[in-house]
Amino acid sequence: MLINALIFNLMWFGCIYWGNSFALLVPVWAVLHLHFSRNSKREACYVLLVTLLGTVTDSLLMHAGVFEFVQSDFIVPFWLIMIWLSFSLTLNASLKFLQGRTALQFLAGAVFPPLSYLAGKTLAAVSFGYSTLLTLVLLSLIWSQLMMLFFRLSIWTGVNQAHEDNIHYA
Repeated sequence: MLINALIFNLMWFGCIYWGNSFALLVPVWAVLHLHFSRNSKREACYVLLVTLLGTVTDSLLMHAGVFEFVQSDFIVPFWLIMIWLSFSLTLNASLKFLQGRTALQFLAGAVFPPLSYLAGKTLAAVSFGYSTLLTLVLLSLIWSQLMMLFFRLSIWTGVNQAHEDNIHYA
């Protein structure tokens, strides 16, 4: 769990700081992660689903003017998609302790992801189109629901029940 959390934070910071050039390392981590998973097919489907949902959510927020990126067209930048991929790899590993704890999922989603976006703003990776307070409140509302959804999806895809200590990092 600790290694997974450390790798996620490294990937997050690298993607925020160096952008697309660093983001190319995230798929390498994903492949290694899935390699060590005993149920890599279910895990891969789950990871792709969470990444897709996160990318769509952030792209919709970008089109609504909540987020502004220097380089973005129809969807959010590649490095942000890779952060989503990286995050999805934590849900059944370092964030596994949240499984079955809906109130904690809600609280964790309401607090930590908005702070992550604020850190991204501080590091000039993203700008907010609205006031910082309004953006953080909106992100808190959205992420509290997303976090609960992601853990429900882990049950729906069968990753949760088949994931009892299924990832072992060397």
